[in-house]
Amino acid sequence: MKKSTTILLAAVLLLGAGTLVWWKKGSVDVPSTSTEQATSVNYKSRITNHKSQSSRYTSLTNHALPTHTRLDLARSIDTGLKPAALAHLLTTFTHAPPHQSREQWWLVLNEIMEQMRKKGVAPDLFGSALTALVSDPAQSEVVRDYAIQHLSQWIAPSTSDTPGEPSPQVTAAALQAIAATITDPSIAHTSIPGTALMSLTAVPLPELTTTLIWLKLDPVLTTILKGETHGSLSTRTTIIQSVALRNSRTHLPLIQTFARDEKADPSLRLSSIAALGIYHSEGDRDYLTSIAIGSTRYRHAAQSALKKFSN
Repeated sequence: MKKSTTILLAAVLLLGAGTLVWWKKGSVDVPSTSTEQATSVNYKSRITNHKSQSSRYTSLTNHALPTHTRLDLARSIDTGLKPAALAHLLTTFTHAPPHQSREQWWLVLNEIMEQMRKKGVAPDLFGSALTALVSDPAQSEVVRDYAIQHLSQWIAPSTSDTPGEPSPQVTAAALQAIAATITDPSIAHTSIPGTALMSLTAVPLPELTTTLIWLKLDPVLTTILKGETHGSLSTRTTIIQSVALRNSRTHLPLIQTFARDEKADPSLRLSSIAALGIYHSEGDRDYLTSIAIGSTRYRHAAQSALKKFSN
């Protein structure tokens, strides 16, 4: 089943997310790893204290029940729950479903995370629990994908309508975990690095919290785009999306080259042409116009890019 989620804004996705490969030496340093370890230990010890307690939410992991029944139960999650109920909800994050029930379970798990995030359930534990999932190599690609998307939303600045992470230390640990997935070569073939990259790009995180991340990431993203560091085609198109949405002028010349390269992979060239519209570079207007009035497969992307110049 193709994973779906409503977390990342569809408007920022030009041609779909990809994956990203990075050497271990390019890891991102977000202060501080000791904070991450401390919050993880605190989270695990507090969950263990309530692990044996029962709650009405035990039916969430009952795979004999119809999926819609468990989804309805997940939607009833709210604040004011007793410690036993909270403990059980958090243990569902690491629940291992039977192989034949994985897809149904992922739907239920996503709903659990969604309700807890939107309603601010267990705010002192939720961020650490998601961070632990993001960092856990034993978890499935789907679960880690969901965790990254919910976690990036959770650590964004809270408002009167949207609760968020109250601890700066947990936020720092969460950023560390998300960034680390982009550098992890063991999951480079999965959708996880691309999800992390687009989460950091699309979610309105404070600029001060992401500046160091991009300072570390951008040089490596350049080497991947150039083919000097291995990266899949989907990874490279995701990078183009990210740097354009961030208006990274450093990467613009390379994207202009791809957009004009008739020998480039069609997906790479298409993404680059679309990105030129986001950059609003006047020097590219004439080129985009020539493509837009032509009959190639790129004309629609060029037409859309030109419309962005007037927005």
